[in-house]
Amino acid sequence: ILLLNGDKNRQVSTMQTELLYEASPSSKKVIITGMNYVFKKVGDDEIVAAKSYVEPNFPIHPELISQVHTFVTE
Repeated sequence: ILLLNGDKNRQVSTMQTELLYEASPSSKKVIITGMNYVFKKVGDDEIVAAKSYVEPNFPIHPELISQVHTFVTE
């Protein structure tokens, strides 16, 4: 099980990810800095973060791709 979350996620807190990990300690837990609920890389600017939900060309966080690839190929 791969538990992925971002520290900019407003829908699912990192604490919820921690609780899931406690329930399944054999899983792999990854908290990605600067990633939001829709897997986009955002900073502290709230306007930019809001745009990530509606702009289709907003980039997916590159670390997400790397973490999923690593998990799948392990």
